[in-house]
Amino acid sequence: MNTNNCILKDLSSLITQTTIHYNEDFKWQDVELTSEFKDAYEEYLDRNNWKIEFFNATSVITTSTSKNIFVPNQWFAMASYAVGVYSELFKYKEYFEHIADRGNNKRDEYAKQLRDNASAADKIIFFDNGKQLLTEDLGNQSGGDKVISRLWRFATDYSWWSGQKTIDRGDFYLSVVLSMLNLVNASQGYVGEIVNAYGSDDQLKRLTRNLSSFTTNMDGETYDIAFEEEIISRKGEDKEPELVKGPTRSKISISQNSITKIGGK
Repeated sequence: MNTNNCILKDLSSLITQTTIHYNEDFKWQDVELTSEFKDAYEEYLDRNNWKIEFFNATSVITTSTSKNIFVPNQWFAMASYAVGVYSELFKYKEYFEHIADRGNNKRDEYAKQLRDNASAADKIIFFDNGKQLLTEDLGNQSGGDKVISRLWRFATDYSWWSGQKTIDRGDFYLSVVLSMLNLVNASQGYVGEIVNAYGSDDQLKRLTRNLSSFTTNMDGETYDIAFEEEIISRKGEDKEPELVKGPTRSKISISQNSITKIGGK
């Protein structure tokens, strides 16, 4: 169903559909980056006092502390597929922060409390504050109950969106996007930073919508794909979810063949 009025997408469905699209669409090959992309990414890094030197197949990034990061140019293409999920996760995070602030809660403590030990009282207060937020700050949005239910699930059921780190953290998205791209090796963690660059910089986000916009030898949509809500909702999705006693953490695996392909050992 494309005619969905909910202002927050079903995270589990979005992650699943994005992962399928990436697995079916991404091709392992040398990646040639456009000059426009190189200039835009260099400008982004320069704002953080980082530098980059582009080569035919790889790039070398120098951090503000003079450490070097060697980046296969394939990573710049891979990361583009995760931008939609990244953006939706941060939309959820922003709503969570507003709800936490309305209840005069410290965001880090509130995130841990809801993840690890959410009570019936927590649920009532969360829903009340969430509904007030939608009504007073955003107008009377259609599908408001579904929005609050999804926000509650986001805060209490980390297995729903493959989360690990608490949602108050700036890097809470990393495990999700690395899992989607089948990357877990610590040496490949910079892919998550590339996703962050694309999702937080308007020019980079625009460029990476299609491979042909930032590479000279690839084509195809990346993150801006048609999204369909599941017709048959999973238990607890479209109604207030059951309380979650504690976090459920997803194990992620990567094949040795995949590690070898992107330069790992």
